[in-house]
Amino acid sequence: MEIKTPRLTLVRFSSNDFASLMDLFTHEEVMASSMGIMTEAEVEEWLDRAQKVELPFAHLAIRYQNQTIGYAGLQLDDAQRVAVGYRLRRQHWGQGLATEAVKYLLDWAWTVIPHQEIIATIEPINKGSIAVVKKLNFSLEGQIMLPGYSHPDDVYVLKRPDAS
Repeated sequence: MEIKTPRLTLVRFSSNDFASLMDLFTHEEVMASSMGIMTEAEVEEWLDRAQKVELPFAHLAIRYQNQTIGYAGLQLDDAQRVAVGYRLRRQHWGQGLATEAVKYLLDWAWTVIPHQEIIATIEPINKGSIAVVKKLNFSLEGQIMLPGYSHPDDVYVLKRPDAS
């Protein structure tokens, strides 16, 4: 499985991605809008899960100039809504790469899932991620209190393009 964009390739993770994921998941600024920095064991567990989860509900490695710079993926939330998630290594922020990866992931997703919408849950202070979903025509739907969080996240929704 491979999704090609003008600058990126989205593919399934391999064990070779561990060092890049350690850089991603242990970077304080990258993980500030999350549940915090991950340990080496947590990163290993995350990578193991990412390699085993069946498509279309899986995280894909984002490759740029032959390096893994982050991930983008889909998962079902507790309410069985399709949620998109993404994260990039800090040095790749502000270049439009997250928007590009998520746009192509969504284009593919609409061809393989029957759902009428895709959501994104984002911390209200995460201006970069909010900019990504707004560029992709998501609308703010409301807020949700996620388990383990001390504050609500914003919920953005994108309706299926061919939905009436």
